[in-house]
Amino acid sequence: MNQSNSIGHYLGLVTLFLVSNAFLIFNLEGLYWDDWTMYNQNHEHLLVDINQAAHGWRGHLALLLLSLGNQVLPFRILYLLSNGITAFSIFWIIKRSNVFTRVNPYYFAALFIMIPVASGTLAISITPFLFPVMLFYLGFYTVSIMISRAAENRTISGMRILALFLFFLSFSTASLLVLYLVVPLYIITETRTRENKYNQKNVSQILFNHVDFLVLPIVFFASKSVFLKPFGPYEEYNRLSVSGIFEAFPMMTSSFKHTFIDIYHRLQESIANWRIAYGGGVVAICIFYLFIKKRFYMTYPPENTRYILLGFAVFFLCIFPYCAVGKFPDTKNFNSRFQILLPLALSTIVYFAVSFITRMSLMQKRLFPIVIWIIIFSFGILKCRQQFRFLQADFYQLAAIEIMKKSSDLKQNSTFIIENNLKPVLMYNRTLSFYEYTGWLKKAFNDTSRFMIESDRLEDLKGNLTTQIYSYYNFSSWKR
Repeated sequence: MNQSNSIGHYLGLVTLFLVSNAFLIFNLEGLYWDDWTMYNQNHEHLLVDINQAAHGWRGHLALLLLSLGNQVLPFRILYLLSNGITAFSIFWIIKRSNVFTRVNPYYFAALFIMIPVASGTLAISITPFLFPVMLFYLGFYTVSIMISRAAENRTISGMRILALFLFFLSFSTASLLVLYLVVPLYIITETRTRENKYNQKNVSQILFNHVDFLVLPIVFFASKSVFLKPFGPYEEYNRLSVSGIFEAFPMMTSSFKHTFIDIYHRLQESIANWRIAYGGGVVAICIFYLFIKKRFYMTYPPENTRYILLGFAVFFLCIFPYCAVGKFPDTKNFNSRFQILLPLALSTIVYFAVSFITRMSLMQKRLFPIVIWIIIFSFGILKCRQQFRFLQADFYQLAAIEIMKKSSDLKQNSTFIIENNLKPVLMYNRTLSFYEYTGWLKKAFNDTSRFMIESDRLEDLKGNLTTQIYSYYNFSSWKR
């Protein structure tokens, strides 16, 4: 790949990333779901909760961000930096790798950027989990540099220490401990591809030379078990059990099916609503690759299906830790936060599935980029619509708070049972939790003396009221 292509690819990825997050740039105040238990709270009380939940350094990062600006903008910046650097790390790993020499890093990274899952990570209560994911991929990229330097007999001690450090920090998002299984596999395959075929080390030799990478997750797990044990209300939260492991497998199958079906249905809806724009984009892509761009950087994708199977395997690695503790990754609500690792798996499946299908055509070299870019364009529309829904929900939320400020009934009373007529314009078309309403009331009146709940959730009232002792539920001074 020449220098001009490299610069063009960097500019292209940056442009795609900014376009896919265009509505986020305007969403500088939006608070959703559990965000109201963090926003405008006493930091000492939050620190107690962070320690009880054993969030470690990631919780302190959240506290730092909550002390800056309007308490939302710093999280938006973290969201953009984490996702952006992760995408570029994927690009750099593929570009440097000998294992993926026939994978176009530009197309793959562009697909990774546009994958329309894990939308719930935009909530400030979830965004800090993205930062360790970024560190994981940076650690992965550092490993790729380390292996290439080792093949050239150059010193690698600095890169080795840096990679181990980045991986260790990344395990703060605990699901990465499972995805880390791909790292030893990558080390083995990448090392062997860089060695002379007549002098290749066997797998046991390679693993012995990288034993520090094998024991790293064990060291982290042991240290976490000693120094970061959850207690109090979080003592049983996300506890792993043998029964949970077995129950995870049908849940993973269901999640896989629901993920693809939901993307398909949302794509159908988007095409139906935006026929002209979508049709114009598809026609433009076809014209560009068939008539304008006569020459372009292209490598033939692999001929076999093992990479599709690898994508399936990575998919299940990404969701297993959540399903094993009873958390169902879903695109239709804030359980989408459990899809935080899925962009890698879905990018792999889609990329190599397109490769497999287009290889049947005589025009494969031109058909492959056309199909990939149509999919990237389609996913981009879905992602923009997701972020627009978040922005729209915030507009209605802010309007509701302004109406609350002017309501004499809300000023003079303290307990409210309401009907929610805003569901169609709220993200995920959902019923709101009581602490979201008390968060609105706290922002409107600057006190915590009111309690509000939807009529649909009255069966949860008794349990909800027991949380009054925690000030971050925003009704600590409410009188029954």
